[in-house]
Amino acid sequence: MNGSMLNLIETDYNETFLNGCFEGKIVDSIYFGVWSNPDASINIPFEFKVEEFNKVDNRTIEFWGSESGSRMLIDSLIIKENNGNIFQKIDLTKYNGDDTLNKAFIDSIKANYDKDFLDVGAEQWEISIGGEDMNFDRLNDFRIIAGTGANGCSSYICFIYNSATKSYQRNHELEELGTQLSFSQEDSTVSTWNKSGPCNYYNSTFKYRDGHYFPWEQSSFCCGISTHRIYAVKNGKSVLISEKIERDEEFIKENELE
Repeated sequence: MNGSMLNLIETDYNETFLNGCFEGKIVDSIYFGVWSNPDASINIPFEFKVEEFNKVDNRTIEFWGSESGSRMLIDSLIIKENNGNIFQKIDLTKYNGDDTLNKAFIDSIKANYDKDFLDVGAEQWEISIGGEDMNFDRLNDFRIIAGTGANGCSSYICFIYNSATKSYQRNHELEELGTQLSFSQEDSTVSTWNKSGPCNYYNSTFKYRDGHYFPWEQSSFCCGISTHRIYAVKNGKSVLISEKIERDEEFIKENELE
């Protein structure tokens, strides 16, 4: 890609209006050129350094547990580099009043990561982690499965890498979006999926803007009623711009829902 020309367009939050265009070239990891407004009456030189993606594939997480009554609790995570050096220790007993993680989390780790705890005392074990960018800053983050419901949908404990502090920080806002998180790097969105019954489902998409996840699109089907909502982000808030609700009369009749 060295020496390649690259033109980028700049739009408003809703990708409706053109604000300008970056026209430039990449040479030795530097992207430089000229930004122009739509009528080319303003032209400003720019220069950006292309940073390498922060790979954490060689890091591992050690889970430390301790006995509490008749169950084991996870007290901390220790993240290590592949050379064995400690990168960060995360004390899970100090997150917003969460003194412990419940037994469902422990059982989920056993099931999903093929690990087990001793009956008494303390135990340490580790899993390898490959990063994924969950806040679209080209820096790898990571998540741990916190629980899986009877519907097969998983919830997570999410850690975002902070380049300023060079550490991982737990993100409760991301955790509360829903289950079955998936990330699209192309449009900076997070999608969730949940199923509450044989024929009931809920899909949501959130747009990442200015450090937050805003509702962007929602679809659901519950008891024969389908709902589809579209949102836009305006002035730091998510605003509903369209909503469509339909009844599936045949489904309602067949399942005797009325």
